[in-house]
Amino acid sequence: MSSESPQELRTYEPPASVVAGARISGMAAYRALCDEAARDFEGYWGRLAREFLTWKTPFTRVIDRSGAPIYKWFDDGTLNVSYNCLDRNVERGLGDKTAIIFEADDGAVTRVSYAELLAKVGRIANALKARGVGKGDRVVIYMPMSVEGVAVMQACARIGATHSVVFGGFSAQSLRDRIRDVVVYRRTGGAIAWNPQRDRWLHDEVAQQSADCEPEWVGAEHPL
Repeated sequence: MSSESPQELRTYEPPASVVAGARISGMAAYRALCDEAARDFEGYWGRLAREFLTWKTPFTRVIDRSGAPIYKWFDDGTLNVSYNCLDRNVERGLGDKTAIIFEADDGAVTRVSYAELLAKVGRIANALKARGVGKGDRVVIYMPMSVEGVAVMQACARIGATHSVVFGGFSAQSLRDRIRDVVVYRRTGGAIAWNPQRDRWLHDEVAQQSADCEPEWVGAEHPL
């Protein structure tokens, strides 16, 4: 019996239209990137971080090895994830481009542009700030897969709050241990148990909020 493993040698070339819009135009360009990273990985990752991210405070050090084996990346630079995901694209003239394509269980498809998502995120972020949530706070998100779920995650990043998406299969006891203060996204309109001293409707909280919310600039090692 042969000990050699079967090998696949065929190559499938992408259409020319795809290659024309790709950041890596082919295997030669890919290998060149690999060679660059192998020769100088700090220079490689530093170049990519400067090229593809907007920094409020530019970093001067790519990696801090002083706490090895725990390493810190770009630790003297500041940025904001929400700004880089949304504002950066809007400012580049891509506000009308689609940021999210969401297909619901019933097959209905919703498309949200970068500009629309930025406005939604701004209102939710301001609603969270109005409730006293800010940099360094923790927000637990227990929501279905939805545009609003993405917007809430982005809103937390925008104000520097750390978010945790809770697994939908947790028991009531497990949820109670993780969630104390509740903001509810009204999705089905069904009756639910309600505590007016604690619970708030998301749509009510954001209705009067401005879509403009300045991002909170945080260190590159700040937790999302």
